[in-house]
Amino acid sequence: MNEYHVFVDESYDERFFVLAIVWVKKISEVKRLKLNALNKIGKSRYNFHFKDDPQKIKNVFMEEILDSLINAGVIIFNNQPKSCKEYAEYYVVEVVRVLPISNSIITIYVKGLKNWISKDCDPLAEAVKVGIPNRNAVKLNLRASVREGIEVADYIASSYRKCLYDKEDLCDKLESKLKFIYRR
Repeated sequence: MNEYHVFVDESYDERFFVLAIVWVKKISEVKRLKLNALNKIGKSRYNFHFKDDPQKIKNVFMEEILDSLINAGVIIFNNQPKSCKEYAEYYVVEVVRVLPISNSIITIYVKGLKNWISKDCDPLAEAVKVGIPNRNAVKLNLRASVREGIEVADYIASSYRKCLYDKEDLCDKLESKLKFIYRR
């Protein structure tokens, strides 16, 4: 059985809720991507965050993402999840459904989701009730222990949401990098 690491982050406003999904077989792929970007900006440590980063850093990190071998896709929703069932559907069921992966073990890394759900909500248990697609076994990691993958997903989600409003040079390159773009 294959194993995959799947990083999910969101970007949203009043019109769109965009989930970016990044998947790799080896975590070293996203660690190497970040290390290359750090070398280019001349820093040994830096936490990339699209919303807070200056344009120069955004350009370097995004170019590194677009030139990498990582796999990525986006799902566009018209509204934000509001219930435990919706969080489970968005972050687990829909993510697994759109991934071109079956019969595998998938660990989904999501930063911040633990802050949005109540103590009464177990998104993985809710997802199991709905049904996890493609005969995959899924683990959910809410601690974001692999920050590099979350940072890549953050950049893809934020850049793509920005592209929904304004087509820039980067948008065509980003769209050609994505393995899927689904509207739900």
